[in-house]
Amino acid sequence: MTMSEKEEKNTIYLDVDEELPSVVEKIKNSTQTQIVLVVPKGALILQSLINLKLVKKNADQEKKKISFVTQDQVGKNLLIKSGYQIDNSVGIIKDRSSENHEEFGIEEEAPLVPVHHFQGSSDEVTDEETADNEVEEDEIIEEKTLPHKEFSQKKIESIKPPRKKFNLNFKKSALIILLILILFVIIIFGPSATVSVSVIGEPFKQTEKIEIIEAENKDNLTENQVLGKILTYEAKAQEDFQTTGKKNVGEKAKAIITVYNSWSTEVQAVAKGSVFTKNDLEFILLSDISVPGATLSLTEGKISTVAGKTSAIIEAKEAGDNYNVSSGRFTIESISSEKREKIYGETDKGVTGGSTQEIKIISQEDYNLAVEKLENLAKEEAKTKLVEENKSLQIFVDAISTETVDKKSSKNVGSEADKFNLLVKVKATVMGVDANEYKNKFVELIKKQVPEDKSLNLRENDVIETKIETQDYANKKMSTISNISTQLSPKLDLEKIKKEIIFKPISIAQDMIKTDQIEEVIIDLKPVYNPIKRLPIISSRIKVQIEYE
Repeated sequence: MTMSEKEEKNTIYLDVDEELPSVVEKIKNSTQTQIVLVVPKGALILQSLINLKLVKKNADQEKKKISFVTQDQVGKNLLIKSGYQIDNSVGIIKDRSSENHEEFGIEEEAPLVPVHHFQGSSDEVTDEETADNEVEEDEIIEEKTLPHKEFSQKKIESIKPPRKKFNLNFKKSALIILLILILFVIIIFGPSATVSVSVIGEPFKQTEKIEIIEAENKDNLTENQVLGKILTYEAKAQEDFQTTGKKNVGEKAKAIITVYNSWSTEVQAVAKGSVFTKNDLEFILLSDISVPGATLSLTEGKISTVAGKTSAIIEAKEAGDNYNVSSGRFTIESISSEKREKIYGETDKGVTGGSTQEIKIISQEDYNLAVEKLENLAKEEAKTKLVEENKSLQIFVDAISTETVDKKSSKNVGSEADKFNLLVKVKATVMGVDANEYKNKFVELIKKQVPEDKSLNLRENDVIETKIETQDYANKKMSTISNISTQLSPKLDLEKIKKEIIFKPISIAQDMIKTDQIEEVIIDLKPVYNPIKRLPIISSRIKVQIEYE
């Protein structure tokens, strides 16, 4: 091979992970017809016979001659099977690619390693032997053509790859380490345990008095006080009401009667407004009268009493034709009972002029019932709104105080009307308190009553019952009494228990927890398929709960 032929070759260096499309593209873009591909060990392009044949096919289409330089023994065998030749000009390639020397593992001035192949069929052996012979011939030609002086003067530099690649063994090791780490994380953080400790609960009832006050800050509160807030809401209700009252606006009956006095010789005074009755009907005297005293007369030897008399006008107490009564005697109710037979009124014409004309009016009962209904509606609205608009606070509904601040009726009581409209305004006032603060204060107070060797364990269904003792909203305070029925248990250090049973087998953990005061210990591990059957190694993954018998 001559120097001119040598210069026409284009050397291309491939990466370990360079794929077929990239190799084909580089061959296509080469301006030389003879191309030398320098391929490192384990390169992807050398792992597939199909890839090598496709490279050759594309090179043939581009009318370019391809040769390879590699120390990958398996790759060399595949190259020979694919119809390639091994280029012996590696020395020159080294000189021009010193930065990639290390990648390919080529030593300075070392002759190209001959191609070794695996034992195969007779056809394959023949092909390989033929390829070896061709390679040997090329080696002889190249060695004769190359000037010894030029070859020896060039310094072969190590070839450095653009970037280092992880080999297959390292990837497998990394995968194994990753799986071990995942397994470790699952063992450490995956399992959880619920430890149910059954103890015999001791009944515990306690009552505490708590005062809720509105103050500037909590510093002014006493031991039994919590901070509260005065809340108000004004509601109104308005409605039309039918009237049921009736009134007779007819004429009143009148009459002129004669009033007699046969009781005494002295004048008898009867005041205006005195009631005269007849047939259980009442008539009113329209003016003051003085009835002259009785006189004595002697006739035919007999002494007789002559009654004094005077006339007067009476009027029926109410209108109505039922007051038109016939003539007769009237009793004067203002006269004492022993005198009524001697002092009385009488008419000989009867009482006339009475008539009946009934109309509907607003009775007092109509008005009272309307006010009561609207007050109840307004009170309910005010109470509901107080609760809805202050959801962040606890409001004791029984402590809500209401007062009617205004009442307006379209017509007065006694007025003629078929219906009337009424408006009522009600103001509701209550003391609100933060529910958690109230509960915490109550628990704080009852804990002081718990014996030292006992523990207060409030259950989810425990209810704090509260009733209002006094309320003084004018002075912004309210007093309450709260009580609770719960249970006490032996004092257990749950955190200590969790730390002691970390990563212990279930049976050992149960034995460690059991005491004379603990009836039973049940440990529930999750997931159930946990192969190690031990409690979690992290205490936060262990939940200890107390159950009362």
